Amino acid sequence: RLAKEAEAEAKAAEEARLKAEEEARLAAEAEAEAKAAEEARLKAEEAARIAAEAPSPGEESEARGTDDSTGGEGEPAAKPKLKGKSERAKKWKERLESKKKKEKKTEEAPKDVVAEKPAPEEVTAPDESKDVVLEKEVDKVPEKKISDSELRKKLIKEEFSALIKETEDNELEEEMEQEAVDALRTAAYELAYLKKYYDSFSDRFVYFPSVIKLCVMYTLIEKAEEYYYDEEDEFPLQYSAALRSIACEKLEESNDDGDEEYMALLAA
Repeated sequence: RLAKEAEAEAKAAEEARLKAEEEARLAAEAEAEAKAAEEARLKAEEAARIAAEAPSPGEESEARGTDDSTGGEGEPAAKPKLKGKSERAKKWKERLESKKKKEKKTEEAPKDVVAEKPAPEEVTAPDESKDVVLEKEVDKVPEKKISDSELRKKLIKEEFSALIKETEDNELEEEMEQEAVDALRTAAYELAYLKKYYDSFSDRFVYFPSVIKLCVMYTLIEKAEEYYYDEEDEFPLQYSAALRSIACEKLEESNDDGDEEYMALLAA
């Protein structure tokens, strides 16, 4: 039965992985299409802008008429051709200058407001600004990176403590004997989170196997039995059943469908 359940879980995990790869491929294609459409739109806008700046056929005909009327006198005939372009250039330049002036006004506006504040408020303003700067500098301080061994110990400690507490509160309704807890803790530190796998979809490292997964597979309990009193003593059945019940619930809540066999092949 357990073999069938494991086979079904592996099959579901493989289907989920293939589905995720297909969704990633479709997302990449959609992004490429959107990018191509954006480039085409920009090209069309650039072509429209160039066409708008080019002289119209009516302006060219008027320019030719002025050439004929002047009888080819040279410079006077050439001026009407450049008149339309020079006027558009002037208008374009005036728009740019007005836009720059507006931007300068918006930048200078806060300075004017600060200058108009009364003297008492100006005395407290520098201290407040310093506090803001200090807060930003504190936020920018990078967190100290911890080693893999320290991270592994942290993960095991948090997950193991939560598992024991929920088992005592929800299943046993009493505390486990200390010898059993110590045996389980020793087994967890020996077996859990020994491998890590780089998940390219989420761009992060995945550490496995978890304490929960080991408990569901009985591996943790079998190992703990080696450290429980003497070799002849068996690990209490009520503890095993209670631990596995809580572990199965937590595994379903976490939606952990990772294919550990596949990750183990690529794990570091």
